[in-house]
Amino acid sequence: MSQTPEQNPPSRTEPKCKPPVAPTPPKMPDPEKCDPKCCCPPGPGGTGGSCLDGLISEQAHLAEKAALAKDFADELRALQDKMLSARANFTNEKYQALLKDWQDQDTAIGKLADDVACSVKCWSCLLECRLCPLLQDIRALERQLNGTGTFATTVDTLRERASWHERNRDERQAVVNRIKDVLAAWEDPAKTLEDTLTANKALIDTVRGMLSTDAPGALYALFVTLIPRHWAIRPRSATSKVKDYVEICTCGEIPPDDCCGPDTAIGTTLQRLLPPLPYLVDPNGLADILCCLVTQRYLPQVQLLADAHAQFEAAKQDVERATAQVKAKIDALEAAFKAELSTPIDCTPYRTKNGPDDDCKDPEPKKPGTPEQSPTKQDTPKQSGA
Repeated sequence: MSQTPEQNPPSRTEPKCKPPVAPTPPKMPDPEKCDPKCCCPPGPGGTGGSCLDGLISEQAHLAEKAALAKDFADELRALQDKMLSARANFTNEKYQALLKDWQDQDTAIGKLADDVACSVKCWSCLLECRLCPLLQDIRALERQLNGTGTFATTVDTLRERASWHERNRDERQAVVNRIKDVLAAWEDPAKTLEDTLTANKALIDTVRGMLSTDAPGALYALFVTLIPRHWAIRPRSATSKVKDYVEICTCGEIPPDDCCGPDTAIGTTLQRLLPPLPYLVDPNGLADILCCLVTQRYLPQVQLLADAHAQFEAAKQDVERATAQVKAKIDALEAAFKAELSTPIDCTPYRTKNGPDDDCKDPEPKKPGTPEQSPTKQDTPKQSGA
């Protein structure tokens, strides 16, 4: 099935980008509650961690985000300068010359693809049987390494929670890196497009010469490099003579995220064999593309990365703190046990519960002069005449 090119260049407001959303961190299970069979007076301290633990984690989180925010501000200033330079170099005259080169190459590559299809009549099935399984093996291994984007919703230990946050941080970093690569491709679109068209022109002649001497090499160069590279830089409103040779090995791939125009999703396995490339666009639309990429994709993902980075650091500190607390509590166990006890032992505050409804409230204090009563006998009213 051929792809339908977009009819209108992207703008800041149309089409709208759906904001990225970070996964929700799982909650740790509550500590097991032991229902004591006795009434116990309060001990010298709480059973939890320090009351400052939460405050320390919160401030560390803010500090991590502030450091990343400063770096991002510096990066934005540099990017702004590159955007101004890119627009100055990408004149309308330059655009028209590059567009004509692309159109001429589209005719040449379309003719070359038709000749290959005529020479190797089974080209479609050959790619499906020989190339696609190789790409699918790569994708399967990548998903084993990186997952499918589905995160665990429960964890059982602090270490598992730290691992969850580490994975989230790594995935946020991968997204940010991918968008940075896309932005880098658009820093000087005029030069990048010119270099790409020059490389494609040379490869057209190379592939045609290989047809009689190295047919497998010609097929690989045509369908893995030349056509994908030519298709990537196409004007989005243009028709192409190679559209019937584009969609190969797309089974199970991730859909694009092209709300700003350039695709910032992970891309198909075949697309990832090539670096991101700019495409031919009216120079007047360049600023809208770059501003959309920064405000709708890069900035939100950098903010998610800052959160993920700070959360991972906090989770690591939770593991380290809990580990240190375990050792400290073991070392201080005897002293903690004896801290509120004296010799001889006063057993008054300690008693066995009288059933599940016993609220362990202290009994009414005895009035002075009240005789002692046996705790095992109940007072019974005297019968008159007894």
